[in-house]
Amino acid sequence: MLPEHHSRTLAVALDLLLKDFEPREAVPYMVAKLIFSDDQQDVILTKPTRRQRVLEFLRQYRRSAIDLGALIHFFEENGQLHLSAAVSKNIQPEQRVLLSERDIRSRLLRESNLPGPIKNYVKRDDLTRNLGSTLIKYASYGL
Repeated sequence: MLPEHHSRTLAVALDLLLKDFEPREAVPYMVAKLIFSDDQQDVILTKPTRRQRVLEFLRQYRRSAIDLGALIHFFEENGQLHLSAAVSKNIQPEQRVLLSERDIRSRLLRESNLPGPIKNYVKRDDLTRNLGSTLIKYASYGL
């Protein structure tokens, strides 16, 4: 199991990993290094979206690996030096970037596949008031 400070480092680098990391290339490497089993490989590769594959890869990596060395080595061999640098940084807890309440809410909504907020929301009271005034106006015309 990955130590807590390495897990925090992965959590800080999560946004960058979600943008630039494709686990399909890394999973066979981790199986060859005996970090992942064949079952873990199947679980990761059967995820339909890249985002889900990245999240599952990180979850399985946290469970199976003892340090970040194999992941950093994979990034260096693949020429993804920016990912290697992001993961190899030793982040102190007070240096972590905390998400705002709005960012947390939007991330939860995106991950849960709920529809976003309605942009053209009109209160029911406004609708009934407008309907009443429209009916009175048309009644005065004799229609």
